[in-house]
Amino acid sequence: MAQLALPIVIGELLIDVRLNLHAPALVALQPAQRPIPQSAAARAILDTDSNATCVSAALVQQLALISTLSSTTQGISGPVAVQLYRASLVILDPARPHVPWFVVPDLEVMELPPGAPVDVLIGMNVLLDFRLLVDGPARQFTLDY
Repeated sequence: MAQLALPIVIGELLIDVRLNLHAPALVALQPAQRPIPQSAAARAILDTDSNATCVSAALVQQLALISTLSSTTQGISGPVAVQLYRASLVILDPARPHVPWFVVPDLEVMELPPGAPVDVLIGMNVLLDFRLLVDGPARQFTLDY
């Protein structure tokens, strides 16, 4: 069982990730001999109250993600129009930042609203792949699969 233990920072479950185009788009670039885009490093927060994993508009632009669907989500003030994209997500272990700890090759993500305090919010569509233990008194959390 792979396990990752990290500190709780300022009361938040923060983790380092890398994002890129989703795997089918990356594979399609190879036969066309087109360059593989560089992945983007980001800081993510784990959010058990969100069904979706979300990314900032800046990351959407940096990675040139193409919207796959327009939808709505329920915000605290009511329904909000959102764009959905496909991306790949790599969770990193800070002790070995160049080795992927966990990879989601094809993930539907939602664009975060402007002014969001993080670049990536990891929701339940990813967290359901893990066992998450929050040890408040020790100020650490553990992910394993």
